[in-house]
Amino acid sequence: MKMRKGFTLVELLIVIIIIGILAAAMLLSSGSASDSAAATAALSEMRAIKAAVVMHAANAGGRLNVKSVDINLVSNDMEKPTVIVSKYEVGVKNDGEAVVVLKTNQIPGGAEEKLLQNPAIEKGAGTYPDGHASVTAANRPVMKFNMVVVR
Repeated sequence: MKMRKGFTLVELLIVIIIIGILAAAMLLSSGSASDSAAATAALSEMRAIKAAVVMHAANAGGRLNVKSVDINLVSNDMEKPTVIVSKYEVGVKNDGEAVVVLKTNQIPGGAEEKLLQNPAIEKGAGTYPDGHASVTAANRPVMKFNMVVVR
């Protein structure tokens, strides 16, 4: 028998096809992972804003004076701190229902869909006054909570 060196063309093509399939699978899953990361970050920031509003109200005797709410939530990057509250709005109705609303086009659409799958988040409806204007929550991801409101 004659000993051969190297690989045949068919063997090389099979290996290239397998590598291509694996690369395609990784690319598809990386998009999903980045959407999940963006949704998790948005949920975390919404919870932090909610906590800040609740603490602000607790310092004011359990009441929320909507005109005095000014949240400056900053990322914890000490080298380059960035204000992240600009992606969100806070609004409160007269009955005490408060919301943190994610503004339009702040995270990718896939991430917004994943965010809406969380039980703490729902699709908003209507508007909430914020002391200066009104916060529109129609079809936006919102996190609702209740407050005692002073206007």
